[in-house]
Amino acid sequence: MSDIKTVPARILIEKFPNDRIRDFCTTMQLTEAKGARLGRGGLSGLSLGDEREKAGETAEKLLQRIYELHGVEEVKIEMYEVRVTIGKAFDWNDVQPSVLAVLKTVYGDAEVEVVQKYASGYFKHGTEPAGRDDEEHPEPAQPEQDEDNI
Repeated sequence: MSDIKTVPARILIEKFPNDRIRDFCTTMQLTEAKGARLGRGGLSGLSLGDEREKAGETAEKLLQRIYELHGVEEVKIEMYEVRVTIGKAFDWNDVQPSVLAVLKTVYGDAEVEVVQKYASGYFKHGTEPAGRDDEEHPEPAQPEQDEDNI
């Protein structure tokens, strides 16, 4: 019997304090290149012949397809990760399903588990903790200053 384990088809969505950026980490290798980026200035990071060849057709197609989604401003691809930046006027609730649909094509017909992560931990897609993404995040209240100590 073989000791080789099958890696589950999973996409981990990592959320950052800057809500315009999300990382989509995959269990499927997307490229062998050190990194490529597609943004307003066009394709970068793949200009060197060897790196562009290493990136492969899959990476280039993913970059292009995600970048063409409405609201996407920049896409960066690493070996197991895609970082997406959206425009200020856009919301992840509108853009994220399309990004996931593009990424799931890499897995073919496999059932893909989607997991999201905040700094506080992991949770399954669709079960975000209250107060995230769907609401405004008010600034924390400032302690009142004693007028005598000003």
